[in-house]
Amino acid sequence: EELITQITKHYKQAFLIQMYKIIGSAEILGNPISLLSNMGTGVSDFFTEPMKAIATSPADFGSGLKRGTTSLVHKSVYGIANSAGKVTGGLAHLASFFTFDEEYQREWATAYRSARGQPTGAVDSFQRAAQNAGSGVVQAL
Repeated sequence: EELITQITKHYKQAFLIQMYKIIGSAEILGNPISLLSNMGTGVSDFFTEPMKAIATSPADFGSGLKRGTTSLVHKSVYGIANSAGKVTGGLAHLASFFTFDEEYQREWATAYRSARGQPTGAVDSFQRAAQNAGSGVVQAL
């Protein structure tokens, strides 16, 4: 009886952990696990880069602080922008579903898949965002 209780307890815990992973990586929620991972890496770099630099030479503290701060800002901005993009993409997909127009849904899915390539830089990212927002407004009308 105790063995069955232990096995049941183990599988319940494993199931809950898997559910947290599934919910945490849900695109419609902006993939919170990815957001926390990116931000956590940035925070870690913010503290470890200056420490690594000081261990090498106290004069390198400034360059280590610069690297750590740069990493924190880049990874935080990337994580937030990536999550926001996933939320808006998920909502756009949901909105296309509620049009109940199969032809439009196919066109939207094709356009969405072709636009998913990684942007080459910040300017490309903003251009794509503006283009997608503009075309979404035009299509909605």
